[in-house]
Amino acid sequence: MKVVNDGTGGFFFLDAPSGTGKTFLISLILATIRSQNGIALALASSGIAATLLEGGRTAHSALKLPLNMQINDTPTCNLSRNSAMAKVLQQCRLIVWDECTMAHKKSLEADRKSLDRTLQDLRKNQNRFGSAVLLLAVTNQDDIVNYPTEFLNLPELPGLPPHNLQLKIGSVIIMLRNINQPRLCNGTRLALCNLSYDKTQHPYISKAPLGSRLNTCRSLNETYIADKASIHIVKAFGFLKLQTENCNANFDNNVNALRNKDLSPQRNLFDQDLYDDSLDPDLCDKQLSLILANTTFALPFLDAGFRLPRGILEGNLMDLGNYHQCLAIRQSIEDTTIEGKYCSIKIPLNQEINLPEFPTFPEIPIIPPELQYKIDEYERIKKEIHTLTHANGPNFRTSDVPMLSSMAVTVALCIPKACSTHQALSAVAASLDFTEDYCRLPGDKPIAPVDYVAICVFSVIGALVLFSTCYDLLYVFLYKKDPKEKSTLYSSFSVYTNTQRLLTFKAGADSLDCLDGIRAISIIWVIVGHTYGTALEFPVQNLLRILEWIQSYGSLWIMAAPLSVDTFFMMSGLLCVYTVAKKGTRRSFLKNLPLFYLHRYLRMFPLLAAAILLQASLAHHVADGPFWSTVAREVDSCRQSWWIALLHLQNYVSGPVCIGQTWYLSVDMQLYWISPLVLVWLCAPSRGGGRRAGWCAVTSAVLTSLLAATIYCFLNDFPSHPLSNINNAARYTEDYYVNTLTRAPPFFIGMVFGYALHLWRDTKIEISKILVGILWTLAGALTSFAVFVHYPILQSDYENQIFDNFLNSYMRSFWAIGVGWLVFACKHGYGGPINWFLSLRLWKLPARLSYAMYLLHMSAMFINNSMQLSPFYFTQWNLIFTFFADMVLAILLAVILTLAVDAPFSTLQKMLFEGGANKSNQSSPLQNNNVQIVDVCKDQDLESNK
Repeated sequence: MKVVNDGTGGFFFLDAPSGTGKTFLISLILATIRSQNGIALALASSGIAATLLEGGRTAHSALKLPLNMQINDTPTCNLSRNSAMAKVLQQCRLIVWDECTMAHKKSLEADRKSLDRTLQDLRKNQNRFGSAVLLLAVTNQDDIVNYPTEFLNLPELPGLPPHNLQLKIGSVIIMLRNINQPRLCNGTRLALCNLSYDKTQHPYISKAPLGSRLNTCRSLNETYIADKASIHIVKAFGFLKLQTENCNANFDNNVNALRNKDLSPQRNLFDQDLYDDSLDPDLCDKQLSLILANTTFALPFLDAGFRLPRGILEGNLMDLGNYHQCLAIRQSIEDTTIEGKYCSIKIPLNQEINLPEFPTFPEIPIIPPELQYKIDEYERIKKEIHTLTHANGPNFRTSDVPMLSSMAVTVALCIPKACSTHQALSAVAASLDFTEDYCRLPGDKPIAPVDYVAICVFSVIGALVLFSTCYDLLYVFLYKKDPKEKSTLYSSFSVYTNTQRLLTFKAGADSLDCLDGIRAISIIWVIVGHTYGTALEFPVQNLLRILEWIQSYGSLWIMAAPLSVDTFFMMSGLLCVYTVAKKGTRRSFLKNLPLFYLHRYLRMFPLLAAAILLQASLAHHVADGPFWSTVAREVDSCRQSWWIALLHLQNYVSGPVCIGQTWYLSVDMQLYWISPLVLVWLCAPSRGGGRRAGWCAVTSAVLTSLLAATIYCFLNDFPSHPLSNINNAARYTEDYYVNTLTRAPPFFIGMVFGYALHLWRDTKIEISKILVGILWTLAGALTSFAVFVHYPILQSDYENQIFDNFLNSYMRSFWAIGVGWLVFACKHGYGGPINWFLSLRLWKLPARLSYAMYLLHMSAMFINNSMQLSPFYFTQWNLIFTFFADMVLAILLAVILTLAVDAPFSTLQKMLFEGGANKSNQSSPLQNNNVQIVDVCKDQDLESNK
């Protein structure tokens, strides 16, 4: 440091055995110089070693050393005087080259001669290296010891000296020093759950405590940096070491089980052993040499893989290559077969990327057009890379906050099956810094136990459907017997009978026909909102255009789509009262309360269970694509949390959510659990009277829920929309959006309107035209406010937390009041053309299918989007057409699941509660279109629970 501060220059070596802390010492020196506003250049011989140094880069990239060093007679540093690196070297006080002994000896010769003269010329100083200080860090290879397997597998704790630590998923490690975290002290055993990269490109290791909670991963704030000799936990006070504890399988079977288990969806749902077994470094080197020597064989890999994203200036930072073409590559060359492997990598933009020159063809007089096209494409890529990495001008690397420091492009890579991404790219772009997202191979989806369960369950259902349909058709058409006399049990799974019931609509005197239109329009609004939302979660070419669209009036109908869920909450509360309050007295209601809960749960269970089983099994195997990891994540969530979904606790029990939109079912079921606290006061008392108690009960419920939601929102300061504050979007969703407390007011407001409809069930209320006009105006104003208020809160300059708290507390209630008045007015003859429109027969079928459509539509969307082979170009019309496709597919899937699962189990449930297997099946639950339900616990066949 004295030489650095004096500016006299020098040439130093840092020579120490592996594992003694060279990297730590170098990091301290670099940090010290940079803290003094000096420039210190950190170099390494490989990309992996460079990631261990802050701001580290490969020597080949920084000093422009030739890649073919071994055949270059006079290696030189090809630096241009006006390049960005030349500007850095002019002001650089220290140059550190770590692991320099890993480089070819001619690289050091180039440094000693060419770099010395270059620095003298650039700095206009004839001293050695232009008075800059050069520090070479080397490792004494003689100190690296190879330990036999027998020694590593000893049951007692081995005291391992510094060695080349090889990490593997599931390996057991033990802490040697204390750390300021709960349960992390000397002797704590941990297990590696995954090896990945953090934002600074350092490999980090997630870990799980062993012992009683062997399979539970813990997430910590520390960054684990994998050094060659050991693992260091970087802390302000220094570093700590972790040591491997490789246990023999005969001594600890639990550790063996953990080694074979990984908690990430990529490893759980894809065959990791297939990936590991296919890697062969020697075979990879051989195949890469054959490919590079034969341009014809290289073209399929280049064509299916590496390309820069098109439309980067519009926000597209991703290119997907050609997924299916890559996996279909199978070429036989000499005595080896080369197969393709599709990988996705992230490339930070703040780096110098130097691709090798494309081979020339002196022996070919005329290059074929298709080959010339690929050559031109390769040259274009090189130009675009140069443009991107110099976007801030020549000095952007020395600025405090480079524009590209946090940006990375995601590109597809097609490489031989035997190669890892790092080994493959080291052959053509050794200086490229990147991180691997994932790799895919043909046949990498293993069959899981849940797949066998799904095959058995759906095979049984299919057999029942076939048997029941045959019985039904034979009974009606062959034997020509009276359909009313056939067995309800035997025909319960009949496609013929269930289709008749599905398409038969009957309206009773108490029916609320307008609810069919409201329900159908609401489910359509849900699907179109999810069409936009899921499409934008996948690669989009013109992301900047989307950001502009979000802040325009044209996006309001999508940004306000979550209000459709509040419509369902309001209808759920309304029907809960309207169908139950007339059934009997308070005493009879309390007596049948267990049936109230049981009936509700059983009506929701069959379709939900079928959707979960489909999501956990069939969804993973139905198709494939470059973004199939998104589907895999959803599948893995259902395999872990299926029981939480069936118990309707997903909004409170931590863990992945199975079928994301089913949070609504959890909240709705929880509101039904507490609804008897109000319902008991709405049923007729045994001795007459009770209206006053009923009104007090529903009014108190509404006011209490509003007060609780208001206090909660003002105490927590949530944003009013997840897109208005991206940093708090997760907190908004978890603590507000799916919270039963904040969702309760629309439900209880629905109970108010349901009670009013119940009291005047057989009487039309006479309301003056002036009052009707006022009420319609008020309802229109409230609903319009709830929609149009999304415009100001989504503007980039919006910042008003008090208004956010107000919206979170009351906006959804405003919407529920408006929709509640709509139902009340239509029922009592004040709806006019609105009631006519909402009561049209065209709404009745989608209204009946809405529950199944709600459960199935997003899974279909994720599957479709995960199959896309190129980024989506956003326009309103593109997504409208996509919505119609999603809508038709949702209806088809809903019809199939309704006929095969929902209708049969609805009939069986009716038989269970009413008794008798031979009763006529003409009064099926599906025919009870609105509220013609005789059971005290049932509300319109769950058609409101969407």
